[in-house]
Amino acid sequence: MASKSKERRERLIDILLYGGLAIIVAVVLYRAIPGVHPLQGLAAPKAAVQDFAGNPVDLSATIGKDVVLINFWASWCPPCRVELPEIAGLAKEYQGVEGVSVIAVSLDASPPAAKPIADELDPALKVYWGAEGAGSSFQVEGLPCTFVIGRDGVVKHSFVGYHEGVVEEMRAAIEAERQSP
Repeated sequence: MASKSKERRERLIDILLYGGLAIIVAVVLYRAIPGVHPLQGLAAPKAAVQDFAGNPVDLSATIGKDVVLINFWASWCPPCRVELPEIAGLAKEYQGVEGVSVIAVSLDASPPAAKPIADELDPALKVYWGAEGAGSSFQVEGLPCTFVIGRDGVVKHSFVGYHEGVVEEMRAAIEAERQSP
């Protein structure tokens, strides 16, 4: 009798462990699939950002008019530090191209943590600090996190995390939006 009870408990524990593991794997895989960010297909939210002098910057002057690539990063994020110079290269590539803006927003706790990194980047990249929950507005749950927003102000593409070739994917997304009416 005691052995049947023990077997049932062990089986229940196995079911719970494997079931929990399956749920975790499903969530990880879901989040790894490109293009499933909850904002995709919705109007880009308003986000409070400021320059490194502490002046507020109104992104609505660009969002809803240009094709905008907005990258969220942090100084403590190693993949961000790899991706950011590539994003700056993309900004330099599109510098002077009418109707395209490339923006990076630091989600560091304070501007002094991000400023030294921002200062090392090509000045073609507009780098701001995400004051008052800019990351929350965009539902950023992992870094780096990048969005391509169409001229209509709608989030068209999202990229969470860094992998080799992601910047080429971003470039293709920008070009697709430039070609759309």
